[in-house]
Amino acid sequence: MVFENAQDREESWYLYDADGERIKQVSYEPNEKVQNCGTVTILKEDHTIANMLRHQLLEDERVRFAAYQMPHPLQHRCLVRVETSDSSHTPLMAIDRAFDALITEFNQIDQRFKDEVEKKKSDRGDVFE
Repeated sequence: MVFENAQDREESWYLYDADGERIKQVSYEPNEKVQNCGTVTILKEDHTIANMLRHQLLEDERVRFAAYQMPHPLQHRCLVRVETSDSSHTPLMAIDRAFDALITEFNQIDQRFKDEVEKKKSDRGDVFE
């Protein structure tokens, strides 16, 4: 089945504008109306990363508000809005810490998985090879 209005799959992987210039995947725009608030735009991503980031942001007690929005289902772009409780902890700092925490968590999951595979290999022999 071919969807005529669907974006080409290749366009989901590359970060270039119409002129062939490389563009940033993550950009930040402060909110002029609300203090300590801003919106991060993440290109070529979907609900998976946006929801994980939102959840990790809400784990931080200095984050007052965190939510995400997908402007259109056919656009691979998510907007994450973050508001912090005071100016000593900016939204960019909160986002940076949230990404660092997610990277650490994924590295731990990866290591646990590898350890379990090695454990199963030693228990059963070379079944997985």
